[in-house]
Amino acid sequence: MYKLILVLLLSSLALHALKVKAKEKDQVVNAKVFLLSPMTEARYDSKTNKILPPDYVTHIKAKVGNNVVFNAFTSPFFSLNPRIKFKFQGSVKGENIEVVSKSNQNIIKNNISKIRHRNKEKKYSSVEKDSLTNISEKVWQAQTVTKAIQNLYGSVEFSEGNITLAIPNRIMLNNFPVLIKSSLDLESIALLKTGDSKVTIAVFEVTKNGIVDYTFSLEKTNYNSRKTIIMTVVAKGKDGRFYITEKPIIFMPCSADCDGNGG
Repeated sequence: MYKLILVLLLSSLALHALKVKAKEKDQVVNAKVFLLSPMTEARYDSKTNKILPPDYVTHIKAKVGNNVVFNAFTSPFFSLNPRIKFKFQGSVKGENIEVVSKSNQNIIKNNISKIRHRNKEKKYSSVEKDSLTNISEKVWQAQTVTKAIQNLYGSVEFSEGNITLAIPNRIMLNNFPVLIKSSLDLESIALLKTGDSKVTIAVFEVTKNGIVDYTFSLEKTNYNSRKTIIMTVVAKGKDGRFYITEKPIIFMPCSADCDGNGG
């Protein structure tokens, strides 16, 4: 009995392994995080005839020394075994980057990797710790984009701003790439979508040395027929202003052999 419990525990821990790689060029560090996670809500397993519990990564944080360089809160909308790319400034030769992930089952994993350097060193402007430590459950449970924004930021008015949200116009395959990029001086970013009972996909804190340039993949919701949804990025500037950009995309019905990256 104890052996079975140990095997199940080790299997669960293995599912949440992670790896990080980071390379500096022209004083900008490009980091890649690889996560092993099902990223699923509660689901029916036909093999065991049981309902499997939710199993997904909820929080990913990267640090270099005492500096938080990436801080994101995620949801089951992310694709199986997600890969996340991000950028930040300020790194000294010989430093390591440490990434820590936490799942909804409270499984915590970490990985440390040395940052590869090519050019001159650039020190951090100041030590920064994460200020965004938790996202209200109301944000994750919101059923409309308007409600999610209100639960996260309150009643806001939006200003014009340069935020890039790059997603394929038509989604046929099981997962698809997303790029969020901006030159604005931002404090945080939320990615939301219509079409499901829950709308919040992710919330990112923009750290002082962080660069708003995120790439990752999301899992496609399979509908019985063609459906248009709206992907929305809402951002809060460090000056207190709020910005929004929206993009309609079409989810196409997926056949049984539908798999791979969207395009």
